[in-house]
Amino acid sequence: MSAPRPPYVGDPGTFEQVVHDLVLCPDVQTLRLASDWLAARGPEGFILVVRVGLAKPEEVEELVERLREPGVTIVFAGWVRAAAVPAVEALPWARFAWVEWLHVDEDGSIWPDHPATRAEWLHGWLSRRVHAAAPDWDRFWATVEQHRSTLRTVDEGFSRRLAANPPWATRILVGTMVAIFAVEMAVGAPDDNVAMWWMGALERQSVLGGQVWRVLTAPMLHANVPHAAMNLFVLWRVGNLLERILGTARFLVIYVVAAIGGSLLSLLLLNGFSVGASGAIWGLMAAQFVLSLRDNGVLPEGLRKAMRSSSGQNLMLNLLVSFMPGIDWAAHGGGGLAGAGAALLVGASLAPVAPEPAPAAPPAPLPIRLGAGFAAFLLLAAAVITVVGAAISVLVPSA
Repeated sequence: MSAPRPPYVGDPGTFEQVVHDLVLCPDVQTLRLASDWLAARGPEGFILVVRVGLAKPEEVEELVERLREPGVTIVFAGWVRAAAVPAVEALPWARFAWVEWLHVDEDGSIWPDHPATRAEWLHGWLSRRVHAAAPDWDRFWATVEQHRSTLRTVDEGFSRRLAANPPWATRILVGTMVAIFAVEMAVGAPDDNVAMWWMGALERQSVLGGQVWRVLTAPMLHANVPHAAMNLFVLWRVGNLLERILGTARFLVIYVVAAIGGSLLSLLLLNGFSVGASGAIWGLMAAQFVLSLRDNGVLPEGLRKAMRSSSGQNLMLNLLVSFMPGIDWAAHGGGGLAGAGAALLVGASLAPVAPEPAPAAPPAPLPIRLGAGFAAFLLLAAAVITVVGAAISVLVPSA
């Protein structure tokens, strides 16, 4: 074992003692260790231990901004006099509403005496800890390296899982809808309501009359080039990652459930023609958001944070777009709700990425695979109906 590295040498101060004891606590996972701060994960959420008086507080501020998760507790260690504690409230990160903070003085006293609920475990641990006169730095560094190795292994396992789940359904869906839009253009459907009706546009009276297939043919169609280009671009971007995470079977179930959910709410709340895959795409974005909220080991922590931020922003931006003229906001809402619900159900069967070697792509349970097979059949049938409808629109007079 190499010699301990600074600043963990000699007679440790409060900061070194707290970091030493926290790293060796079995209930805490070390995420990142720097000379003036420690990022870790405890039973209540993220923990940042910060050396008071560190040279670059903006570094910690940036880290706290990236976390943006309820349950972040900052421990300021090493303050010399209690009268200076109020100055903590003026530090840059004190404005974040999701942050709790504690102060550990050089004499071991902790302030405040009665912490917020989500800092209770950490406050109790700091109160009970008994640090040895001679810290075990060899064990400390071995534990730090073990945590780092575990994080690397989990990331590698997740990468293997992604590589083992190529997004075939996303590719086929995008390719199919490109081909269907080409057929639309060939028969003039975007400018001809009759042709669009024959190809399967969503229309209430037709569905009530028994043409239920329109709830899936309508998401295959698009009204114009910008509409098709935008929807298929977003489907490609969102589907590529989501299908790799979920596997093709779960992805297909969520997509079809979201497409149907969007069509049904549109039929319930609106009247008139409606086409487009945006309801199903809203379901995929909602599924991403749902997955990113669950701290169950399925996603590496960094990706989970990034996905939650990006999917949340996408949903908010698309929410604004949904109420523009000519946009079927009901299909967006129905697809989002249906996709979120489906993600909760099928996502429950996802196994966490294990730190030890494990199968890269665990198969979905049999009920989900059967549901995916049925979903694929429905999508195929919907695609065939749109093409047959295009042929009929050419053969049958418009009148």
